[in-house]
Amino acid sequence: MALPLVPRADDGLDSSALQGASSQFPSLANTYGAYLIGTFFGTGLYGFFVHQLYRYGRLFPTDTLFIRLLVLTVMILETIHVVFTMHTCYYYLTSNYFNPAVLNLGVWSLNGIPVIVGVNMFISQLFFARRVYLIGKHYRFIVAVAMLFFAVEIGFSIGAVCEVIAISTFDSIVKVNQLLAATFGAAIMGDSLLTGSLIWVLRRSRSTETRQVEPFVETLNVYIINTGLLHDILNVVSLIVVLAFPHDLIHGCISIVTTRLYGNTLMAVLNSRKLNLSRGIEVLDGEVSMNLFTRANRLATQERWNVPQVPDSNAPSVINIQVTTEMGGDMDKRMSKNTNMNMDEVCRVARDQWKMVHG
Repeated sequence: MALPLVPRADDGLDSSALQGASSQFPSLANTYGAYLIGTFFGTGLYGFFVHQLYRYGRLFPTDTLFIRLLVLTVMILETIHVVFTMHTCYYYLTSNYFNPAVLNLGVWSLNGIPVIVGVNMFISQLFFARRVYLIGKHYRFIVAVAMLFFAVEIGFSIGAVCEVIAISTFDSIVKVNQLLAATFGAAIMGDSLLTGSLIWVLRRSRSTETRQVEPFVETLNVYIINTGLLHDILNVVSLIVVLAFPHDLIHGCISIVTTRLYGNTLMAVLNSRKLNLSRGIEVLDGEVSMNLFTRANRLATQERWNVPQVPDSNAPSVINIQVTTEMGGDMDKRMSKNTNMNMDEVCRVARDQWKMVHG
């Protein structure tokens, strides 16, 4: 079936009539045009997310159940989000491209975007909150405050959906954008608390020698991607844009990219973990073993969540342990010797032994 073509000036029609007809159509550059650009970039980032998801499945098939459920939930939300954005563009720019009246009415996929974005961001933020929580007890108050901001973020997202359903025309979108501005503001506050904590701990835990020999790209990945700084910056940009252009959907372009970055950042942090399960240690001294394996358990959990580790000032810097070596041959020989080991080194070896047993 042939597609209906837009008449041209050389088809025998009056050019003034064409100009009059085109003037009846509003400009879509700052609304659905910007939304379409965001959908293009968001779809590309979704492909990168799927690649990281595949890599995660290959690298960590025995990851903890909670993290796997977290990844599954984010995968579902990312997929729903990309379907919603694609349907919105198809509905307005293809199915109703010659029906200007529809442009002022919200379709279900556009109306449901705020709550999908809010929940997707919240799930990823839970992961970063857990990382900061595991750093130490001094950071748990920061996590509690950040979670309050994230709860406010979810509340404003739901409010935006209710408002967008209630309005009858696109002209009333200013009220929706005000609620979205509050959503971005709450997300910025919560993300900044977590990101700032992670960057502070990273600066303390990484030695000067490591920072000097580390490639620049790796430094960017650690401080900008793995800490959540990048999507925090984009949230700030979204807030500025939605306040500067309250009648447009320009912020939607940035918001789509930001939402996709939450999932990609989560997968990047998980895939950058280095879990070593090859070594082991046996501690026979009951006085030392309980404290040692408690610390080993904590270090294993921190490594599982890719938590930057702060040096423990309360732990002894050096402990004396006895190592017994059995040698096979014509005669069984047992050799014992005392050795001094750094407490963190002992705990790391004990941690690997713990993970070999518990998975």
